[in-house]
Amino acid sequence: AYVYAMRDKIDGVLKDFSTSQERDKFKSAMNQAEDWLYNDGYDTTKQEYARKIEELRKLGNPIENRFNQHQSRPAAIDGLKRQLDLCKTFAANYDEAHAHITDEERDRIRKEVQTTENWLYDSISKQEDSPLSADPHLTVESITAKRTSLFNATNPIMIKPKPKPAPAPAPAEEKPADGTAPENKAREGKAEGKEESEPKAP
Repeated sequence: AYVYAMRDKIDGVLKDFSTSQERDKFKSAMNQAEDWLYNDGYDTTKQEYARKIEELRKLGNPIENRFNQHQSRPAAIDGLKRQLDLCKTFAANYDEAHAHITDEERDRIRKEVQTTENWLYDSISKQEDSPLSADPHLTVESITAKRTSLFNATNPIMIKPKPKPAPAPAPAEEKPADGTAPENKAREGKAEGKEESEPKAP
């Protein structure tokens, strides 16, 4: 099945992602594998068949990888650009909800953004200068790694909670004009009432 599928692809969607030498070598290897399969390999073991397919994959996988990278790269680049824009917007936001973010923290975000952008656009330029038949300079894996690195460096700042307001001081206890505390005055009042209620001796 692998030989049939790749024979169609190598002159189809994979053609631009391989050199003529690679295509010739791959086609020759597939023809030899097919001849072996219908002759000596007809009663071969599963292990021997797997070994033959693995030999073909060593030739075909690099070509398929170039195609897959080309197809997936734009989405990965867009994802990294969105992350960069999110960081830029955050660093430029000085509203009340972000007032607790220090200038030093904002500068750290801007520095990470600048470093990542420089890498991205330099890598895009190099990739555009490379032929499709060459192994990719800018891979989806490298873009994903950069996005993860940017997130890890900036997210702790971006989710930093706003400090809770300090609790209001307790109101000072008011004292009457004579300087006696209210609770003392209440106790004194009760004592006086008790003395007045006691019966007098005849």
